[in-house]
Amino acid sequence: MNNQRVTDSGLANLANDLITERGLTHVAVITSGTTGNAALRDLDLRRPRLVVAVTYDGEHGETPADIAHLLHAMNGEGTFNLVIADPHHTYESTTAGLELGLELVRPGGVMLVHDCLPPRELMATEFQSGAWCGESYAAFRDVCLAQDLPWFTLDVDLGIGVVVKTDAVGSTRNVAAAVAHDSDASRAAYEHDPYAFMQVVAAADAEAAFDGLLAGNDITHLLASFKGWNAPTSPRLPESPPLITPSVEIELLVKQVNLLREERDQLMKQLSSDA
Repeated sequence: MNNQRVTDSGLANLANDLITERGLTHVAVITSGTTGNAALRDLDLRRPRLVVAVTYDGEHGETPADIAHLLHAMNGEGTFNLVIADPHHTYESTTAGLELGLELVRPGGVMLVHDCLPPRELMATEFQSGAWCGESYAAFRDVCLAQDLPWFTLDVDLGIGVVVKTDAVGSTRNVAAAVAHDSDASRAAYEHDPYAFMQVVAAADAEAAFDGLLAGNDITHLLASFKGWNAPTSPRLPESPPLITPSVEIELLVKQVNLLREERDQLMKQLSSDA
């Protein structure tokens, strides 16, 4: 993993490196109509073996539950080893999006979540047009804590939450029961020390943090110290329009179909040779 590339471009380069260097080649992308990180446009679609992308209209009331049936119809549960999530940034919508992501990722797989280290001016709880991070940071933290999953936040690109799904994870739809969310309390704790609240790791330590997390080791020694709100931080890229346009979605579906055909042809050849 190239730590400098991660620093420069954030989410896409991080995903590209995980696909190439860690073999996380089955990828799902979850975004809403008003999210979709700019860096994800640099996601190299030649690297993964399978890519499925879904988008929902969070601004007009659609939720991740409204698109879940699409993934369930293709037997998507446990199919992916890398999920990239940039849901609509209300607490409820992000929580539901991350729960869906955990359903999709197989044990030992990784989920990357955008907007987990926002500046204070982008933390409005209700939707606002333009740059907006909402309460994605709090939802990511609560989901990880409720499921007792290993996680950290990488200090690049408005904060990339990183969580590994362990073999021991239980039902992923119990966050509301496990966590009594208080927006004001979460914001106060975050503003006091966002690095401690979000278990922040600097970009320079990204590879070591991933190694530790994937191996099930303690990475507390890699956590960075908060230098104050006016201190310079790692580069952060702005939000952009949705990642998945109709043309890109068609391209992804065609790629998925072609991969399935290749696997079918290989299986038929194997069956013929066995006969």
